[in-house]
Formats: sequence, structure tokens, C-alpha cells
Amino acid sequence: MNFLFDCCLALLYLTTSCCKYQVKLLFLFFLFRQ
Repeated sequence: MNFLFDCCLALLYLTTSCCKYQVKLLFLFFLFRQ
């Protein structure tokens, strides 16, 4: 879970502000799947 969190955090910083919203939705999706 820690590794997944780090990956999502890295993706958040690497993506543009336009894509951040989609990445956050994807992150929430993974959180609720746990």
C-alpha cells in the first residue's frame, strides 16, 4: 500500500494541473478497492 501511495503521489506531481483531477479520481478508486 505504501508503494502504491508513493507511485500515485509521484504521478500527481508529474501530471499537469489539467490531468491532476483524473489522477485523484484514480487514486480514490484504488483506495476504495482496498
